[in-house]
Amino acid sequence: MRILQATVILFLLFSSLSGCSSGGNDLKSLSRNKVSEPSSLSNEPIDTADVEGYIIDKTEDSLTIVWNVQQKDITTKTKKEILTIAKPNALTVSYSNASNFNIYDKVAIWTTGRYEESYPSQGVATKVILLQSK
Repeated sequence: MRILQATVILFLLFSSLSGCSSGGNDLKSLSRNKVSEPSSLSNEPIDTADVEGYIIDKTEDSLTIVWNVQQKDITTKTKKEILTIAKPNALTVSYSNASNFNIYDKVAIWTTGRYEESYPSQGVATKVILLQSK
């Protein structure tokens, strides 16, 4: 009888934990499917960006972008004010070619799909394309 009880308890414990993960977020909190990049051979989309937004901060190897924010707020408010307005729609990504972009540029970003829980969320970009220059 005790073996049966222990088995049931272990089964319930494992089944309740099966949806949990310990390593960062996925894209559920990010705005997906914003931009499709056309194939060079046809006009059919080959993949879809994870997010599209405005760069509000950058370093040599990272970009911070926000989305669902009015463009006038991007150019007239401080970074802290923009992040408050945008919450939770912000992402900082590591990207080796960050120097190719400027603050206020509108970009589409493809990522690895893994994010650290923070605000802004943090991840790694695999591709960034310029949609609109400042």
